[in-house]
Amino acid sequence: RRVHGKQWYQRRVHGKQWYQRRVHGKQWYQRRVHGKQWYQRRVHGKQKTTDLQTELAERLDKELHDRVLPFWLDHSLDKTNGGYFNCLSTDSVTGSCTVYDTTKHVWLQCRQVWMLSRLYMSDKTLKPEQRARVLRAASEGAQFIREKALFKRDDGHYRCYFSLTKEGKPLSLQRKIFSECFFVMAVVIFGRAAKRTEFVELGLEVFKSIQAYIEKPELLGRPSFAGDPGYRPLNIPMYSALIPLLSMYSALIPLLPMYSALIPLLPMYSALI
Repeated sequence: RRVHGKQWYQRRVHGKQWYQRRVHGKQWYQRRVHGKQWYQRRVHGKQKTTDLQTELAERLDKELHDRVLPFWLDHSLDKTNGGYFNCLSTDSVTGSCTVYDTTKHVWLQCRQVWMLSRLYMSDKTLKPEQRARVLRAASEGAQFIREKALFKRDDGHYRCYFSLTKEGKPLSLQRKIFSECFFVMAVVIFGRAAKRTEFVELGLEVFKSIQAYIEKPELLGRPSFAGDPGYRPLNIPMYSALIPLLSMYSALIPLLPMYSALIPLLPMYSALI
């Protein structure tokens, strides 16, 4: 203390944390150690945060069940041809809904199958008759994309059209794997919701084709040229890693344990598991 002074001695004896609390005060130290959010909750109380969370949860729940879900169940289902109409317009005055484009984009069809299936599985607030309606709507979409959107090439690989007519006739086909990835998401989660393992198995077969397209882009009609810098499109890591991992394997493993042997084929997933 004589040589270095009282402050140096206090830090030496009691430690840096004790000294910071001594000099700057308890409140400064708590913010330093626990962070600003923790300190605000400590000072202002937990009740304010809890009330806001409850309010938002109730608002979103009401929006989903009173407006979003009824709208799509009432207006998007094509009861004549199967699948869904995705291009809908609502008159703000009369409230009437019209279909302004009957084109059925496969990735939107698949998204709706996925969402309805996921809602059926996870929403415990739905009444039995609502759950049955949601599952029927998901089933109609799943049947439509399986019969109309998917086809098998001569080399044995699966492809999905990008868009269809309202009757399900092919309109366009892309040299990308977007439609196939959304298809896998849809049929696997629907298979899990409806306990239809044939849909899960089909999703796995299509996923194998996706892996082949990633390894050999020329299978999609995208040959590699001499000046190619070797960049890979963003859709490859984004869709081939995240979507099958989060949506496919979580559904596959409980139903078909033997498929877990495929995971070593996908080393990129190990960091995410």
